[in-house]
Amino acid sequence: MPQTECFEPLDVTERWSADLFRHVQRPGFFVATDIDMSKSREIIHNARERKLRLTYSHLVVRAVGLALHRMGKLHCLMESSRRFFPDTVDAAVPVGGTGDRFLPTSMLLRDVGRQKLLGIAASMEREAALLRAGEPAEFKFLRRMALVLNRKWIRSALVRRFLRSATWRRRYMGTVHISFLKDLDFFAPLTPFVGIGVGAGRVKERVVAEDGAVCIRPIMTISCSCDHAVWDGLTVTRFMHEVTRILAAGELRAELEEPADIHPAAA
Repeated sequence: MPQTECFEPLDVTERWSADLFRHVQRPGFFVATDIDMSKSREIIHNARERKLRLTYSHLVVRAVGLALHRMGKLHCLMESSRRFFPDTVDAAVPVGGTGDRFLPTSMLLRDVGRQKLLGIAASMEREAALLRAGEPAEFKFLRRMALVLNRKWIRSALVRRFLRSATWRRRYMGTVHISFLKDLDFFAPLTPFVGIGVGAGRVKERVVAEDGAVCIRPIMTISCSCDHAVWDGLTVTRFMHEVTRILAAGELRAELEEPADIHPAAA
């Protein structure tokens, strides 16, 4: 707590982030589902035996990318009165301990619909380390433009124009946002900058009923916030079912057979 009450001015990066939240399209709805991560836990243990580092975050990013890739032209972004169909699934994943207090800097992972699990894991480890090592180029650019961007009407006009452009959002924000909070059971990101925002909480042992018996399973709750102009309830249900199937059935186990020399080693 401060010794005395005071105001602190926001720097230009914080003002830019605040305007992004102010002008972004709000979600039409969000849904959530529980996923049995027993098979995914086995994949992580198998990787560790092979001296490879995998986490639940790596698995979720790959599962979301693969599910969206399989949805074909249902994977889209809206721009005014038209749809934009990207040819890749690009995931923006916030990195804790970076950026400003409003908005952590996100790593942008290209083509997670086609890239295999261990390649995604290597990319996430590398990109997170780079972002934590220093301020990203985008923030440095904002600081260089501070004389102009500190004027609210100019900054707001630019943010609104950029957010209307599907190609701009795809280039700088990806085609899906995936956020992780590993100390909470559940949360729902309510600012889907690109129309779809996925939130994943921690994996926690829970009591569940299975085939008439009581058992304990590692469960993760995943949410999905959507712009209703992008998806309706039936479409997001199809997406969530596919993500659930990939993770609960252990489909990604086969991707451990990728060459190990390009993947992060286990600590």
